[in-house]
Amino acid sequence: MTHCTTIVTDRLIIRPIELKDTDAFFLMMSDPEFARIAGTEVPQSRELLHSSIQIFMDLNVAGFYQKRAICLKDNDEFIGECELYPLKPQIRPWDEWVIGFSLFPKYWRKGLMFEALKGVIFHHFQDPNILRIKADVHINNDASSNILKKLGFKFEGIQRSKLKIYDSIYDMEQYSLVKGDHLS
Repeated sequence: MTHCTTIVTDRLIIRPIELKDTDAFFLMMSDPEFARIAGTEVPQSRELLHSSIQIFMDLNVAGFYQKRAICLKDNDEFIGECELYPLKPQIRPWDEWVIGFSLFPKYWRKGLMFEALKGVIFHHFQDPNILRIKADVHINNDASSNILKKLGFKFEGIQRSKLKIYDSIYDMEQYSLVKGDHLS
């Protein structure tokens, strides 16, 4: 089983999410530009997000989930998050995982998410049971699609009516990276 550990890259510390991340996480998720591009709803309250982070922390400890804060190495500033979870948690070994990620808009297009995901994916594929990682991307999120392609993910198709945001239904693109694919 892959545990939620801290991963260090050239510019980043990617560590398990903590309650101290609540305010920065809420600020990121509340940014209208972020919500539009990421295809998310703005959180209803800090308190709700705080309790969600506590649930993620519990799942991290139990080994059922990996929710990490992405922080700048030089000052530990929270700049985003990434998560990995088994596609079918009821079936072991967990050979297929899903990855999700988000970053404060002011850090977009600086190579930070590519660096973070490269480190997380490399670490994750060290588990001999893991065969594949899949990612779902909002149909209009070209930046995320491009990061995945740069990492070696392959486009698998459009998932129709995959996402509901504020009572609107959206399609999503699906990508996958199979162990043994070239990780750029």
